[in-house]
Amino acid sequence: MGRSAPYLRAMPDSTRPAEAPPRRPAAPHAGPLDRRPVQIALVIAMGGVWGLAFPANRYAMVNGLPPLGYTAWVFIVAAAVGILVCGLRGARPRYTRAFHAFTLFTGLLRCAVPVTLMAIAVQHISAGLLVTITSTSAIMVYGAAVALRRERFHWVRFAGVLSGLAGIACILLPESSLPDRADIPWAILAFSAPALFALTTMTIDLNRPPDTPTLALTAGMFVWAAVALVPTAVIAGDFYLPLPPFRLADGSMVLHGLINGIAFIGVFELIRIAGPVVATQTAYITPVSGVLWGVALLGERHSAWIWAALVLILAGLAFVNVGRGKGRR
Repeated sequence: MGRSAPYLRAMPDSTRPAEAPPRRPAAPHAGPLDRRPVQIALVIAMGGVWGLAFPANRYAMVNGLPPLGYTAWVFIVAAAVGILVCGLRGARPRYTRAFHAFTLFTGLLRCAVPVTLMAIAVQHISAGLLVTITSTSAIMVYGAAVALRRERFHWVRFAGVLSGLAGIACILLPESSLPDRADIPWAILAFSAPALFALTTMTIDLNRPPDTPTLALTAGMFVWAAVALVPTAVIAGDFYLPLPPFRLADGSMVLHGLINGIAFIGVFELIRIAGPVVATQTAYITPVSGVLWGVALLGERHSAWIWAALVLILAGLAFVNVGRGKGRR
């Protein structure tokens, strides 16, 4: 019997009023999004949509859109999506100095600079190769975290770093890996994008403003990226207004912006619905879908070395994610 009032404890057992057994809280009604098959379908859909951004970028670049102007419009569209979703969800930030510093930092180093570099590189390399290179970000994060002693050394996870390095070697070293060896410098340039993603991932927890909705931080990141890119594109003579008659390349640009806005916010919603372990599985779907979209939509063909690189990098991602979070200092 649980704790009783003093007068009840003084009563004989036979005369105490019977206590009702504690009621179990009613189980929350499981909606369709709580079902694991639905969550898996959402992961596949999210990874598939995100992978589509890479051939969209490639198509726009090889059809004459300027990289800075293209990237500026991508983040104008993404910022509009982010602001709209924040308004609908009531995710209003506190416009503090910390908020602006965080969103400016991530807007520049996670959005504006790396996506512009990717747009420049993809003029010379395939969309499938670009998405394969971009997927090395998580592997870079663990390697750098061990070097900086922010993570403990773990043999299986370190095997992921070695696997990722082997994948990079498959891209850069063999004579027949790329259609033209002159594309090697552009592939190396593309690796600067995942390096910047890794840098911001490692520093993002250090200066994130407290009590600020993630959706608001994402929208702010997109806004600062657009604010930085528009005048830069104007000064460089790269900005342009997509006016009628519209080209398919203009549609690719808008599509990339919508994908950026929807996919970033979609991943956060997926974390809320299914948890981070399920949501991060998009990291495996995106490179595969990006390669397949490039093959299906742009007729891209890859050497055996590039396919081997994709397999090795995906294996590296799997190894690096083993025991994730347990080795932190």
